[in-house]
Amino acid sequence: MVEENNIKVSFIIPVYNKSNDQVEKCLQSLQTTSFSNEILFVNDGSSYNLTNQYKKLAHKYNAIYFEKENGGVGSARNFGIRRAKGKYISFIDADDEFNIKVLNSNILNQTKDIIFFNVKREIVSTNKFKIFTLKNDDQNSLLKSALTEGLLTWSVGKLYLRDFLLKNNLMFNTSMKFSEDFDFVIRNIEKNPSIKYYPQVIYIYIYDYLTTEIREKKFPLQVLKDVNQSFEIDQKILNSINLSGIEKVEINKKIRQDFVKNILRIYSNYLISNPKKARKDIYYFEEVLNNIVHDTNFNLTTKIRVLMIKYHIFWSIKLYFYAKKIYHFVKRSN
Repeated sequence: MVEENNIKVSFIIPVYNKSNDQVEKCLQSLQTTSFSNEILFVNDGSSYNLTNQYKKLAHKYNAIYFEKENGGVGSARNFGIRRAKGKYISFIDADDEFNIKVLNSNILNQTKDIIFFNVKREIVSTNKFKIFTLKNDDQNSLLKSALTEGLLTWSVGKLYLRDFLLKNNLMFNTSMKFSEDFDFVIRNIEKNPSIKYYPQVIYIYIYDYLTTEIREKKFPLQVLKDVNQSFEIDQKILNSINLSGIEKVEINKKIRQDFVKNILRIYSNYLISNPKKARKDIYYFEEVLNNIVHDTNFNLTTKIRVLMIKYHIFWSIKLYFYAKKIYHFVKRSN
């Protein structure tokens, strides 16, 4: 057992009903002898059969195994934060991989509050990938990058100084089902942390749209609330950073168009999974849209999306859902 004051990184892996193969690949990617670390493997209420397999995998890869009642990914990460002993904490999803070779003594001997790295996102349905980077690591640049999909979208691909998290009581919001990562990272940045950025890919994010679809079908109104909260964070950031007038208008337009797209996607998943209830609840989605559509020169596609919700055009929303499914099926088959 490594002494507590020698542990450089505590890797926190929440797992809930992920396949054995996915989990093993994740654990394999964390194997190293170059520095002392601990792997906190948090089983967040998975099924009985998988639980037995996870115990064996944790033992095989020298991970510290925990079990808890299902409370969501944020709850499992908070559970890990409270038990971590390393100088740094890093979050890893059980279906992703970590490029541990990037970490060396020069990096780990730093005492920065947050260390950023690049993230490689691999899209399962298209077999394509994109590498997300930072241009600058000053606070204004970081907050500006938060307004587009990028490194601040995810809590992963970073090292957080454990003392910094504990001192500022920085935990995940366990009531959120969507955008809890973004919320967590922004609250970290608001504490004005010392930051270091290494432009190397340390995290491989395996993205499957089906994961998002399942969550939105299961918790549509909660996800709607979370997406709306994320939009409000975007607006707060937009008003706090230094931008030219034209740039601010263009970024605001993009934020709102993306927001409309997200609302329609969530509602289309809801309508397919529970049509009777979704028809009654469309007014919640309409109300959220009404709060953001004014004074914005949307493109034609976004205007159509707004009208589909506003005028309750259910057949077109269903068509949108199936067109999306066909697109991903074709991409996955190629």
